[in-house]
Amino acid sequence: MMTRSDQWKFYLTVVFVLASVWTLWPTFQFYSLPPKTRQEVLQARPDLATNEAERIKLEKYVKLREKAIKLGLDLQGGMYLLLEVDTSKLGPAEAKNAVDQVRQIINNRIDQFGVAEPSIQKQGENRILIQLPGLLDRERAKSLIGQTALLEFKLVKTEEEGKAFYDRVDQYFARKLRGGAPPDSAAPDSTVHPFTSKLLASSHSEATVLRENVPIVDQMIQQLKADSTFVSDAQFSWDAHESEISGRTARTLYVVGKEALMKGSEVASAQMRLDLDQKDPVRAQYPGEDPARAGLDHGQLY
Repeated sequence: MMTRSDQWKFYLTVVFVLASVWTLWPTFQFYSLPPKTRQEVLQARPDLATNEAERIKLEKYVKLREKAIKLGLDLQGGMYLLLEVDTSKLGPAEAKNAVDQVRQIINNRIDQFGVAEPSIQKQGENRILIQLPGLLDRERAKSLIGQTALLEFKLVKTEEEGKAFYDRVDQYFARKLRGGAPPDSAAPDSTVHPFTSKLLASSHSEATVLRENVPIVDQMIQQLKADSTFVSDAQFSWDAHESEISGRTARTLYVVGKEALMKGSEVASAQMRLDLDQKDPVRAQYPGEDPARAGLDHGQLY
C-alpha cells in the first residue's frame, strides 16, 4: 500500500509529465508537419492575408511557430555555408569594408527564407560563416546567397511620383483584402492603406520602416514583383544599412525608377565630394561619362 509520501510523489510526477507533454505538444506538431507546410508556418504573415479565413489560418501558424521549441542546426538539420571573400585586389581598408558589406547583403537575402534563427558571423579576416537551421529550400538558398551582386544607379522619384506610386500600392492590397467588396469609408486605416500603414514615416520618395516590420513590408514588395498585372515604371529599393530613429532600429525604403540609368560595369573609377553648389549631401562623379546621362542633374541616385 502506498504511503502518503509516495502518493504525493506519484501525483507530482503525473503533473510534471502532463505539463511536459503540454509544453512540448506544439513542438511535436510543428516538426511533424510536411516540409512544405512547415515552410508556410515559418513564413506566415497574418497582415498579408487577403481574406478573413486566410488571416485566421496564418494567425494559427504564427502561434504554433512561437510556441514550438527552436532547434539548432545540430538537432533539426539545415544548411551550413562557409564563404570566402576575394580581397586580393583590394587595399586593407577596402577589404575590411568589403567583408562587412557582403555580410549585410547576405543577411538581407536570407531574411526572405523565414529561417527562425539564422547565424551569419564573420570568421577570420575574409570569411563568413552561415548557419540556417531548418532551411528546406537549399538549392534556392545557395543560388540566392551565391549570386553576384549587381551595382545599378537608379533615379529616386519625385515627391509627386512617389505619392502616386504609394497610392497605387495601397489600392492594390486594399482590393485584395476586400476580396471584391466595395470600399468602406469607415474601415480601419490598416485595410484602407495596407502598405503605408506599416511605415513609420514617409516623405513619398522615401520611407522609414521599423526592423520588426521589414519582413512584412518586404514580402508585400515581393508580391508586387511577382504579379505581372501590376505594371509601373517605379519600384521599391531598400537602403543597404539600418539606422537608429528615436532609439528604434529601422531601414529606409526608396521609390526609384525601374530602369537603371547606369550600371557599375560602365564606371571606370569614382570619387566622392560635397556638392556645395546644389546643396546635395554627396555627389558621385566618374570620368568618361556625361553626368546628365546618369541623372545626376535631376536628383539623387542610390
